[in-house]
Formats: sequence, C-alpha cells, structure tokens
Amino acid sequence: MFMKKIWGKSYLEAHPHNNKGGLWGSIKRFTYNTVLGIRRTAILVSIVSLIFTVGYFANKTNDAVIHTVEKEVIREVQATGVPPVLTRIASCELWGVPDKKPSHSDPKTGQVFIGKSGDVGKYHINAPIWGKKATELGLDLTVEAGNEAMAVWIYHNHGTEPWYLTKSCWR
Repeated sequence: MFMKKIWGKSYLEAHPHNNKGGLWGSIKRFTYNTVLGIRRTAILVSIVSLIFTVGYFANKTNDAVIHTVEKEVIREVQATGVPPVLTRIASCELWGVPDKKPSHSDPKTGQVFIGKSGDVGKYHINAPIWGKKATELGLDLTVEAGNEAMAVWIYHNHGTEPWYLTKSCWR
C-alpha cells in the first residue's frame, strides 16, 4: 500500500469511473500517464543519487581514516627504527652485497641515486609504482628520511616482496 502511494497508481486504478474511450479520454490518460512516468523517473533518479552520494562520502571517510592510520604507522616505525632486513636490502640494491653501508646518494657527486627504471634513493623505491602513495603520505623519495619512511611503509604493508629481485643477496 505504501509503495502504491509513492510509486503512483495507473490511470484506470486512480480513475475507474473514467473508462470512457474517445479523444478526450485518450488525452486524459496520456497526460496522467506522462506525469506518472515523470514522477517515477524522478523517484528513481533520487534513489540512485542518494546511493551514489552515500557511497562517495563513505569512501571519502574511509580514505581519511586510512590516511591517518598510515601516518601513524610511519611515525611508529620511525620511532622504533628501521628493520635490519631493510638495511641489508638497501645494501644489496645499491652495491650487490648485504654488508656494505648503504648510501642515499653518490658519495662522489652527491646526487641522489635514481636508476633507469625509476628506482630512487637508498632503498631503490620504484617511483612509477610507489610515487603516488609516497605523495599521499607526504613523503619525498629524493630526501633520505622520506625514502626510508616509504621503505618502512612498503615493508610493513607488502613485506619484502617489492625487493624480490635481490632476494638471493639479502636473504
């Protein structure tokens, strides 16, 4: 009954006594059904808009919560230090051996290490893959602290898998 009130009755349901034929009856039915169709379309558009609006704001809220959580994880990790495996990974990525002290930039020129594939800095963070996330987290991969924080974030969220190519070295 409630849906009939919202959705609307057909012409003959609403006006059972006006079942006359002829031109005037046809015009009345056409007008009524056109208005009813517009009303039903407006109801459907409102429902769909409401669903998309709720979904949009729910996603924005989730993004804000996730972003806050990620920043907290980075602060926590910075307070506790870099996991030892990341130091070995950095050494292997840069020098090919696990025990040499890794550097963020070339000791001779002072320029930040940037590989041909877009790997940046001490931990060889691949900018085409991780650059957007680093920007979202407010990190600059060309600055050693930002590079390190991103490496720790990757490690805590994806493990050592992103550095699988040098696994035989740092393992």
